[in-house]
Amino acid sequence: MKIFSSNFRRVLPAIIILLSGLVIAHHLIDLATLLRHGVSSDRITVDFQTYMCGSSNLAAPYSSCKIDESVSGFVYPPPSLIYFHALSRLPLDLAFVLHFLVSTAGLAMASWMLLRLAPQSRLGKGTALAAALAIAPIGTSLVAGQVNILIMSACVAA
Repeated sequence: MKIFSSNFRRVLPAIIILLSGLVIAHHLIDLATLLRHGVSSDRITVDFQTYMCGSSNLAAPYSSCKIDESVSGFVYPPPSLIYFHALSRLPLDLAFVLHFLVSTAGLAMASWMLLRLAPQSRLGKGTALAAALAIAPIGTSLVAGQVNILIMSACVAA
């Protein structure tokens, strides 16, 4: 039984990393498809489009924005208005790419800070990081252009 435990401990991280890599590849394919068709053409980016619409007018950020059949106002706290207001001055696709890059950098920073605190081996930390990046909330937040990762990054940094 001890041999099985030893082999299992060596194989399990490899399986987790492989499966995580497949899920991350799926997220990247979704992103590539989204960028190929344009941000405004995909329903998943309605949140990002709402941020852009709501923050474009700082005098009335909570006024209604109509995007397709959805009507919404800016729903995040005022500090994020400054960030999204700057992005709203750019073409939508470029703003989305910049937001994706900032979110990815924030995710990398938060991951690095948290992994430094973990008392695990490099393999353990790598496995944990791969699994965390593969979960649906991370992939969806990145592909949908949501602000969740930036909020998480700010919390980790604080």
